[in-house]
Amino acid sequence: MKSKGALAISLGLSYLAAAIGSFGSFNGIQGWYMDANKPWFTPPNWAFGPAWAIWYTTMAIAAWWVYKTPGKYRKAALWAYAIQLTLNTIWSPVFFGAKLLLPGFIIAVALALSVFVTLCLFHLTSKKAGILLAPYFGWCVFAAMLSYSLVTLN
Repeated sequence: MKSKGALAISLGLSYLAAAIGSFGSFNGIQGWYMDANKPWFTPPNWAFGPAWAIWYTTMAIAAWWVYKTPGKYRKAALWAYAIQLTLNTIWSPVFFGAKLLLPGFIIAVALALSVFVTLCLFHLTSKKAGILLAPYFGWCVFAAMLSYSLVTLN
């Protein structure tokens, strides 16, 4: 029962981060971003919602696996996860909501780096948790490249 409760908390924290990020960025996405100059590799707007839903779910499950796995790196892994989740939460409101493109890009790079550290620590604690974060890391690197392109094009 404790394990299911921990999973519920992990999912809840992840979805709370998603909600905060989306509330802080919705007007920008529907506003300035629609008319912004975008690079050729920009996904269609409809792709972002499903992609982020997958990432928030998989990162919560990975964090839950780490939480319930004893090991010497577990505490550091969960702290790294909290840091990356915080960066994830603030990136959209800064980049899209406040239209602070350069600070948003810097946060995106910090996010990608923190996800990499989290992935490594997760992998040391639970290999399947580390593997589960790998696609999310790739997405974060892609988001940083997209952010950089928006900075340079706008």
